[in-house]
Amino acid sequence: MAPTLRDGERVFARRVPTRLLCRGEVVVFRLEPGNPPSGLLVKRLVALPGDDVSRWLDEAGFVPPGCVVVLGDSPDSYDSRQFGYLPIDDIIATVAPLGCGGFLSLLLSRGLGESWDTG
Repeated sequence: MAPTLRDGERVFARRVPTRLLCRGEVVVFRLEPGNPPSGLLVKRLVALPGDDVSRWLDEAGFVPPGCVVVLGDSPDSYDSRQFGYLPIDDIIATVAPLGCGGFLSLLLSRGLGESWDTG
């Protein structure tokens, strides 16, 4: 799969209630202390609570309540394949690349969103 975002690319992020998250969305989150990367991570949400994880992880079973599975678009990405299930409360926002249209740039210029560098 071709990467949706490149290192250093700016994104538009919006905070959403976690109950509104959908499979396929790109999310921003911070790992719990003790995990190697510090700062914010950006990955694709691929499985919600109750989903079968055998397609995504090297295990059989289902995503536990209150957790999700996130994967990077690159096979060597640091994601749920390494750190396991992500607590849903660790998700900060959903994102869209700034290059996907002038509307997002307009929102940012009016202070209606936040932007973070992905690198």
